[in-house]
Amino acid sequence: MEQGGEFDLTKIAHFNGGLFDGRRALPLDSGDIGVLVAAASLDWSQIDLSIFGTLFERFLDPEKRGQIGAHYTDAEKIMMIVEPVIIRPLAAEWMQAKSEIEELLHRNRPPANAGKNSSANGTP
Repeated sequence: MEQGGEFDLTKIAHFNGGLFDGRRALPLDSGDIGVLVAAASLDWSQIDLSIFGTLFERFLDPEKRGQIGAHYTDAEKIMMIVEPVIIRPLAAEWMQAKSEIEELLHRNRPPANAGKNSSANGTP
């Protein structure tokens, strides 16, 4: 992400913003890893995810944060962009495709009495 390129036969665009600037990961000892394992085993489903964005933003130097554009955006604000730009067009495209599929199925469906004798005496 720092420079863009290819990963797993997929082209990855550069979208770094300084977050992945080549710094090495923090060293962790066995105690640190134990804390992480314990935290990973907890039920986090009731935690509001926005807290992590807020913590991340506050952890950064305020001057650097502005320079690299690292500001937390909550899901509601993200959906203000995603819904009209991505979801609505895809939903409309899906409805059109679904309508075309249903029409093709209906057109190619044999009549309800196909294959049955049409006369009352059983002769074809």
